[in-house]
Amino acid sequence: NAEDANQAIGVAKKSNPDLVILDLGLPAGGGRFVLETLQKDPDLVTTPVIILSARPAKENEDFFKEFEVATYLEKPAGSDALLLSIKCALETEDSQPATGRAISFHGSSASTLAGSQL
Repeated sequence: NAEDANQAIGVAKKSNPDLVILDLGLPAGGGRFVLETLQKDPDLVTTPVIILSARPAKENEDFFKEFEVATYLEKPAGSDALLLSIKCALETEDSQPATGRAISFHGSSASTLAGSQL
C-alpha cells in the first residue's frame, strides 16, 4: 500500500500497470505530482490515467490540458461510469494486450485490481 504520492510513484514504477486510477488528494505531493512524474517516466508515459477526485474538473482544466488524462471522474462516481472509463482507456488501437493490472491510488492507500474485477 502507498501512504503518499512518493510511495504511489514507487508502486507504479515497480508494477508497470496497464492503467492508473489516481485521486488528486494524495498526501506528500498530491496526485498532480504523481501524474507529472508518471508522464516523465519513459516506461509509464503511455500508461492511461483516470482521475477520480472530489475536486471539480473545472478547477483542474488548465493543468490537464498539459498532461494526457484518459478520463476525469468526480466523486462520487458510479461503478458504471468507472468501469466504462476503464474499458475505454484500455481499448487503444496501438497498445499491447492488457495484462489486467490496474492500480488505484486514493486517499492514503494504493490497491491493485485484478483483471477479473475490471
